[in-house]
Amino acid sequence: MIGSLGGKPVLQIHANAQIAARAYLCADAQGHHPDTDAQIKQLTAWVDQAGVQGLPMIWIHDQRLVGKQIVKSLEAALDRAQLRKQ
Repeated sequence: MIGSLGGKPVLQIHANAQIAARAYLCADAQGHHPDTDAQIKQLTAWVDQAGVQGLPMIWIHDQRLVGKQIVKSLEAALDRAQLRKQ
């Protein structure tokens, strides 16, 4: 498995996930033809290693926030990150 989301391989979440990922990377490269399948594997491995459990996923410093967040949660995470910098 090269990455999972909710226990399901990332690229099996929907039927066109691989195609969509390839299209994104090609558009991002803007005419450069990178090895998109290798990049997809690298990115999905990162997702798996990061322990992504759902979307949206937000990192603020070393804090991982999963799912929809209210403004107060984001502000609190930013405040904690600022305190850790001092």
